[in-house]
Amino acid sequence: MAYWQAVPSHVRLLISFLLTRTVSGMIKRAVSPKGANAGPLKKGLVSEVGDLTEFNEKLASTKSGGKIMVVDFTATWCGPCKRVAPAFAAMSLKYGDVNFVKVDVDKAKDVSKHYGVKCMPTFAFFKDGEKVETMEGADAAKIEQILKTLGAVEKQVADPDEAPATDVNGKKE
Repeated sequence: MAYWQAVPSHVRLLISFLLTRTVSGMIKRAVSPKGANAGPLKKGLVSEVGDLTEFNEKLASTKSGGKIMVVDFTATWCGPCKRVAPAFAAMSLKYGDVNFVKVDVDKAKDVSKHYGVKCMPTFAFFKDGEKVETMEGADAAKIEQILKTLGAVEKQVADPDEAPATDVNGKKE
């Protein structure tokens, strides 16, 4: 105790702060859900592509009939990307006729390079197979506004991540 008193007060304050942060972080990690216990990650109808060939296949499916595709160029380390992802997934359920695609720029570098993506998140909008709009930033309201401008119509679809309701006999309703 005498040694602790001999330590300058500003150093004691710093040590106390660091100890408190460390212990609270350990407690938070100990009580937070992990892995399978964390609950399902809601991705709605968003499909992920891994390379330019796979991307071009998705794009080809929108070349007729006024189909719209919106692409989220994202990265696992990007905070704003993580924040907008649930809204993007929810929009994929709200606009069932629109193709929602996610491209991880670290995994599919050829796609991000081909489309000149410089920052994350970047959203690219395609109609009839042609790129018509690009938006940078994590603004879910603006994404939805652009979709409506392109002619997207709300068509609610069921979430594939949700389990169907069952009755007491275990039959699906």
